[in-house]
Amino acid sequence: FSINNSGQSLSINSKTENVTAPVDVILKDFHIKTLTNLAEQDSLPVDGVINGNVLVKNMMSSPVFTSDISIDTLTYNTDTVGNIKVKVDNETANAYNADVAITGNGNDVKLAGKYYTGESRMDLKLNINNFNMASVKPFTFGALTQADGSLKGEVSIKGTTTAPDVNGSLRFENANITPAATGAKLYMSNEAISVSSSDISFDRFTLVDSAGKKAIVDGNIFFSKDFKTYTFDMDLTADDFQVLNEPKRQNAIYYGRLNMDADISVEGTLTAPKINADLKINKGTDITFVLPSSNPEVESRDGVVQFVNVYGGKTDSIFTAAIDTLTQYPKLAGLDITGTLESDTAAQITLIIDERSGDALKIRGKADLAGGLDKSGKISLTGNYELQNGSYQLSLSLLKREFIIQPGSVITWTGDPKSATVDITAIYIANTQPVNLLQSELANSSDINKYKEKVPFDVLLKMKGELLKPVITFDIQLPENQKSRWAEVETKLEQVRRDDAELNKQVFALLLLGRFVQENPLENSADATSLASMAKSSVSRILAEQLNNLAGSLIKGVDLNFGVNSEDDYSTGTRTNRTDLTVGVSKSLLNDRLRVSVGSNFQLEGSANTQNASNIAGDVAIDYLLTKDNRYTLRVYRRNGYDGVLQVIENGVAFIFTFDFNEFKQILNRKTAEQKLIDKAEKAKRKAKEKVDNDKKAATDKKNE
Repeated sequence: FSINNSGQSLSINSKTENVTAPVDVILKDFHIKTLTNLAEQDSLPVDGVINGNVLVKNMMSSPVFTSDISIDTLTYNTDTVGNIKVKVDNETANAYNADVAITGNGNDVKLAGKYYTGESRMDLKLNINNFNMASVKPFTFGALTQADGSLKGEVSIKGTTTAPDVNGSLRFENANITPAATGAKLYMSNEAISVSSSDISFDRFTLVDSAGKKAIVDGNIFFSKDFKTYTFDMDLTADDFQVLNEPKRQNAIYYGRLNMDADISVEGTLTAPKINADLKINKGTDITFVLPSSNPEVESRDGVVQFVNVYGGKTDSIFTAAIDTLTQYPKLAGLDITGTLESDTAAQITLIIDERSGDALKIRGKADLAGGLDKSGKISLTGNYELQNGSYQLSLSLLKREFIIQPGSVITWTGDPKSATVDITAIYIANTQPVNLLQSELANSSDINKYKEKVPFDVLLKMKGELLKPVITFDIQLPENQKSRWAEVETKLEQVRRDDAELNKQVFALLLLGRFVQENPLENSADATSLASMAKSSVSRILAEQLNNLAGSLIKGVDLNFGVNSEDDYSTGTRTNRTDLTVGVSKSLLNDRLRVSVGSNFQLEGSANTQNASNIAGDVAIDYLLTKDNRYTLRVYRRNGYDGVLQVIENGVAFIFTFDFNEFKQILNRKTAEQKLIDKAEKAKRKAKEKVDNDKKAATDKKNE
């Protein structure tokens, strides 16, 4: 019997023309893909080239066989596993001799020994001289995006099939894995797992993230003699560990960076584990969640085209219905999880409200949550997330405005994690003139110029209701310290609030145009900048440049700077021109380590204030370079300012960092050659210490044995 195709062949032949003659099965350059194609298993992406033979004797009575088969370049999901060589025979009575080896692609794994059929007893030895971690990635079905390093160890497999006796240890060397769900690379430099006939032991098994932070797994997984029942007694502790490091991808529901402290204990059995977790989100966190939203363009096509399996018959509804409607998450039924969640106030969390428009809620605050998952599969979450600061990015076509979240805003969970309620207030400050808002009241007023002064109005965005479907409303308010001065404006705003249409019109006018609108939105009672002011503004820039050039050429050893600013001022009730002159003098001393700067602002034109024009040193700043490379600077300063006629003096000390970089990543990752040598020496020192500890541990284990 022989099959041949494109250089592949499978032949089955008797050695001689005798019914009791041995039968020889020979495979030559036979592709596994040929078998999967014959079986129509397109979903099994396995391939490789099989060569070898199987010789069967005494086929009609007591068959005895010997096999010597090799699979070259075994691949799964286009990833190369290696070469497999299998030698199995039953020439020894009531026993199978096995010699299996995996080589190539960095692998050197051997399984050798006997299996006694009469006693169902094994005597096997697994030697993992080197197993390339990359070979295991394709068999994780997408759970790992990357795996590198080596796995080594020895395991003896004895006992019977019903009560196996397994003993040995597995050790990772310079290994790392990257889970697809988190995108965070985990390192296992020299970690071991011990296996015995009763348990799998993790002795402070350490996972290290990309920043060098550790997560330690300690404990045991106990199992019955038949390996069917498993019991957990394990703990996991982590300190500022990077749990998530996922870049933004299309259709991703979460991405970013998540750093956490964790204290997790796992008990119970495999079918009913009991987990208690205390978690804290740390300040290095910057994570984004995309809230689900409906797509009317897609939903409108429902029912237009329906795909059915004409060969499959009707599907009984009993198989499509949920078995237990009370179980909200049936896949998680049996788990018993309790825990708490806290958050550092510096942790950044972003909720994308509408991915298409760009509406986003960026928040930082303090979380105090408690949750769990009971054995029925029901998830619960209770507690508050108090917002300390943040912003809401409002996007309407080309309009983009950022609202600053106010303290006291809160997100509350009362059970169902998907039914959180929000109570958030955010403010956008619009500096504008109230004259257009009071246009009807000021029609015959001679005091109209008073209302042409710019006033800071608070545009409030209020978000209430369910987190996934929040109700957003707006309001316009005057700051508390402005209400007494602008009583007429406050009264008008009260009238506007009674009419939702008018309120929304004024809100969007402030957001889009930066001003209030009248009944005719094309009219504007606020005067534009006068031609005189525009001319002065241009002349001021030219004058300042010429003064600076003149000072630079005439005065050596001292830096002298001039600035001239001209604008319209309505603070007195009428429009006046205001022109200010800024003069600054600075001098470097002590080989440029000490720099003294003095200066002041002089009002040349406009309403008078109490400023003393003779005080050239109104502002003083003294900078001292703590390091010669200008990296660290200490500043002592005194600054003068005016709030109307009230003089305000500010004194302070500042510590300044200065960095030079060619790429943005160097801001956080810049190391000198000296620092790199120090880090290298520290790493070598740590490895030496780990080796000593491992040698001590090995000596102790040997002594105990």
